[in-house]
Amino acid sequence: MIAVGAGGPEHIALDTRPWATIQEFDAARACVDGWRRENCLKTMSDWQSLNGILRFNIVRTQLRLAGKPTLNLNKGQPLHDVLRRGFLRAYAHQALGLTPSFRSYAALAAWLTELGYPTKSSEPRSAKSQELVLSFAPKTDDIMALLTVLKAQFPEARLESLLATNDGLSPR
Repeated sequence: MIAVGAGGPEHIALDTRPWATIQEFDAARACVDGWRRENCLKTMSDWQSLNGILRFNIVRTQLRLAGKPTLNLNKGQPLHDVLRRGFLRAYAHQALGLTPSFRSYAALAAWLTELGYPTKSSEPRSAKSQELVLSFAPKTDDIMALLTVLKAQFPEARLESLLATNDGLSPR
């Protein structure tokens, strides 16, 4: 944020660099145009929202082009919801070193809900029938906050495997 004029209001100031390809630019532009339909870039919180969506869409596109499974961001849900859903799949499949530590899926859902990550009791059960997805979550602040909570409960699990290795926006 920078002040405009002497003691004036603060505005967002960004540095830019060119996209590697016109396809990357077109995909990012479509993402920004979609985000702007319901949002406005005025605050750092707005920027964090847009930045997270851009990173997520870049990762999702990379996975799709490689023929790998991915997750979609559900409308109206925060970005960390994709990590929550990906974790539920890993937990249900007992993958990434996760072993059942809750007496039931309903108890797992209640634990996540109590921590501020609303989860229906049916979600962990239905996650078992869904494909495990890896390297899909960009390393944004809200995703890393949820990962920290999950790692505290499951310290032996390899939950970093859910994080994307390249989101296309990190410094080159």
